[in-house]
Amino acid sequence: MDAHLKKLEESQQIKATWWTEEFNAVVVAAGPYDQPHVLDVDGLIEWSKVRAVNDPSVYHLRAYHTPQRYTGKNVLVVGVGSPKLREYPP
Repeated sequence: MDAHLKKLEESQQIKATWWTEEFNAVVVAAGPYDQPHVLDVDGLIEWSKVRAVNDPSVYHLRAYHTPQRYTGKNVLVVGVGSPKLREYPP
């Protein structure tokens, strides 16, 4: 992945803090379809209930904040873009 950043000049409204992190994979899925919606898949609700209450296994992108909880795990990202369904390896 090749990413480019441009640092903005600091002002009263914008304060810049910089750091570097390395990941094997990064998924960013944002757009106009950001209203939470869980697919109607047979058995999905029952499967998700086997997880601890404080560690949800099915949730919307809005709940994503940091990548640490996904380290060493397989993650399935479902979205409306192309491809619609894809498995991202760890």
